[in-house]
Amino acid sequence: MSGPETPEPAAPEASRPGPSSLESAAALESLQQTLRQAGADGMAYVQARWRLLQLELYEARAELVRLAVFASTALVLAVAGIVVLAVVLADLLAERTGMDRELLLAIEGGLLLAAGACAGWLGWRRCRREFRPLEQSLEELEEDLHWLRQHLGTDRR
Repeated sequence: MSGPETPEPAAPEASRPGPSSLESAAALESLQQTLRQAGADGMAYVQARWRLLQLELYEARAELVRLAVFASTALVLAVAGIVVLAVVLADLLAERTGMDRELLLAIEGGLLLAAGACAGWLGWRRCRREFRPLEQSLEELEEDLHWLRQHLGTDRR
């Protein structure tokens, strides 16, 4: 049989285990240093991404300028050549068939307009399908967001 239990006396405040003020200051300084380094790393990362984006934009612009120069040169030469050939063909057909030269030129012009419209449409489709500016930057940004969400515990995949 035991009697009522007597509570043990409370330990004095000084003898409780806990971090000393020097340890707290050192831990705080270490945390501040880690946060400064993380901020510096984050800024370096953002600057590197910004530079990559600038380079991709510069390359895309340069490619579009080259395309425009070659396309405009080709277009001018093609139009000049087609006009000359259309007139020659209309003259030959007018001599051989006895049809009016103007009618033959109109038919040729209509066919050339239809061919030009088809070529333009096909070129536009190809450009939309193959020209992907900033594709690399957007993919890397998506990967970065996935990594960040994964480490923050908010990834929904």
